[in-house]
Amino acid sequence: MIPVAPQGKPATMDKTVFRFFDKFTSADEATRVRGACELISFLASEPEKKEKERAYALKRLIRGVGSNTNASRAGYFTALVGYLEQVKDTELCPGIMEIFGLVKSELSDSDKDGDDDDKQAQLKVELRIGKISVCGAIIGTGLVEGASDLELQTVLKTLKKGMHKAATPLAIMYLSELVKRIDTKKFTSVLWPVVEPKLNVAKEEQTMDTIYFLLAATSAHKKSVNKQFFQNNFGSPRMFHEFNYPYLANLLWDIKSTVTINHPLYDYLLEQLVEQDKVASFWTHGVEPILKDEGSEHKFKDIVALRVLITILNRLKTFQSLPELLSPGLLEMVLRKTKNFAQLSEDVRELYQEAFEALIQCYPKISDEECKLQVFEKLVSAPSSVLIEKYASNKIIQNLLATLSGESVQKAAQILKTLILSDNEAVLNQERIHATQALQKLLYNRHVLAENDWRLGHIKFFLNMGVFYSADGQKILKSSKNQSALSAELVPTMKSSFFHCLEQRHSKLADEKTFLLSIVEYVHEILEGSGVKTLRVPLSDEHLQYWHRMYKIVNGKQKNQQNQKLATVFHILVLYMGLHLFSDPDLAASSIAELESVMKRVQGKKSASKLAIKQNGTTAEPEWIEVVVDLFLNLMSQNSHLLRRVIGHVFPHLSAELTLTAFNQILSVINLKDKTNPLSVDEKGDDGADDSKMETDEEDDDTSGVESDGGDSDGKSSDSEEDDDDDEEEEDEFSDDEDGEKVTDKMRLAIQQALGGANPE
Repeated sequence: MIPVAPQGKPATMDKTVFRFFDKFTSADEATRVRGACELISFLASEPEKKEKERAYALKRLIRGVGSNTNASRAGYFTALVGYLEQVKDTELCPGIMEIFGLVKSELSDSDKDGDDDDKQAQLKVELRIGKISVCGAIIGTGLVEGASDLELQTVLKTLKKGMHKAATPLAIMYLSELVKRIDTKKFTSVLWPVVEPKLNVAKEEQTMDTIYFLLAATSAHKKSVNKQFFQNNFGSPRMFHEFNYPYLANLLWDIKSTVTINHPLYDYLLEQLVEQDKVASFWTHGVEPILKDEGSEHKFKDIVALRVLITILNRLKTFQSLPELLSPGLLEMVLRKTKNFAQLSEDVRELYQEAFEALIQCYPKISDEECKLQVFEKLVSAPSSVLIEKYASNKIIQNLLATLSGESVQKAAQILKTLILSDNEAVLNQERIHATQALQKLLYNRHVLAENDWRLGHIKFFLNMGVFYSADGQKILKSSKNQSALSAELVPTMKSSFFHCLEQRHSKLADEKTFLLSIVEYVHEILEGSGVKTLRVPLSDEHLQYWHRMYKIVNGKQKNQQNQKLATVFHILVLYMGLHLFSDPDLAASSIAELESVMKRVQGKKSASKLAIKQNGTTAEPEWIEVVVDLFLNLMSQNSHLLRRVIGHVFPHLSAELTLTAFNQILSVINLKDKTNPLSVDEKGDDGADDSKMETDEEDDDTSGVESDGGDSDGKSSDSEEDDDDDEEEEDEFSDDEDGEKVTDKMRLAIQQALGGANPE
């Protein structure tokens, strides 16, 4: 109770209290909140001297919650709740009956007669809302928790009396909050008898508000609402029953405005379903029929579906039900909408992205690998599509793959392979292309780096499909039986993926040679057994001879063990050139010839005779390293990411052999003054090629041909060049001497970029 002021001279009320109330009627929420805070702060300072101010303020606040505008009601309600919250644990807190005394005087019908029937009816609605709001403030601040039965009955009767048309949802919302704040005894003896007559009706007459109340009641007081009540009104022994799920789902979807999605029933119902582990059954029996019903009249079907999905995903503790949530109806709807993503409104696009993000956040929490694989298969297969990432500019598939174990990665690869080879005409070529790129990237997932045989098998799959005639990536077909082979539209992608796989470096030269040799042996066996007719683009007799020369070189015995390392480097180069015959045969053939010549010179130690030749006055032949550098410069000028990777990998192992002439050969193609370097990578090329195959529209590049082995450029080199260019921005301001010093430094960097920065083994 409010303490009585000591007797004596009556205190004068501080008129400052009047100036706060004008802010409560502002249309700006921030202004209303600021006014409430200022009033509460004013009343809290020197409270023993502000009895009259408190009494006046409380009276004004209670009168104000019955205002005729939403903004004004909201402002006064905010201040009333804030004030009661401030004083509830002090002697200054007004009692519940005292508050209702003010309700009777300030929100009385008799004191507010209207001029006509319409105004009178509107006035009654406003007064009902005001009385209900006061009850809401008492409940929301917790004053009701210590209430006597009489006080509780007063609150309940006020709420029940206010349940009329527009005010009913507000009253039931506060009743639902009250249910959670009282014990079961009071609920059974006081609350339930008051509200049961309003709720004891068939489910067709129930609303979101009454269902929300029943859920709150059965959750807080489990056995207080008996089975007979649900059996009579819902035809099932409890609210969460398979028979009831279609009704509950339709209740959520049957809305006239998106504002309704903010109703507390959505969060509370879904939260209870998750806690009781019934969300999968609810989705299957209630949600999925709505999503699959093409004739559905639900105006906001996709928006409600996304909001429901997001709410569930954000509350899941275990994820066994996740594959069932990604139902055919949901995936078909999402794919259809994301195909026309740009045509959706910004708010709807953000809602889709929020749903994708909620799904992504689940991935690291899933401990069951089988569950992850089920989710993956659902996302990449019809009625969804592996292209869903491209349509929605999201990484819901890539992020899932990043969480898989090594064994699951291999199973995911098999799922992609099955999709690529599917004979289902509904699978688009674009889907097969994207799946191929995803599979190629998956081969170098960090969890399967040690699975060399498994990876080699898939590389041969790409080889068989892209270079040879094959229908399944296993059996090689002759050209006369190629009707069943892979569609020609997909061949460039397969071929490109094969060459992309060759770009991956090995830690040791010997391992790289073994890897390449195994592929070359495999190809040689096919050519020897079935001939060039098995090739999509047959080699000419001349080019086939170069293949045999390459094969003879790499299988020949090394006589000079001192040159073992050099021999390995040259063998790697020759092996790459041999495989390059299937991409650019003329370039590969000439390169094989040059490498063969150089190897003979190295083995025959012809370079050692250079001095003798000079002494005899004969024009000396170029050193073998100079021939190699010239070859490298030629290869690096080609539009081939693979060739640049190869040279960048092996060149450091030859750097000790560089001569001044070879060094000058390199410098001659690097123009430091105008910042151009033909050996460096075009900044518009493949910046991070390995990490973006599923993120960019590589299909266009892959289907245009494979002359460039993927047509990508080295991202790291590009990044380094950009940094160098930034450093050169202000170079012109310096003197010539300073410029010369900087050129020397940049020259070293340019050479390193052009020829590879790896340290020799």
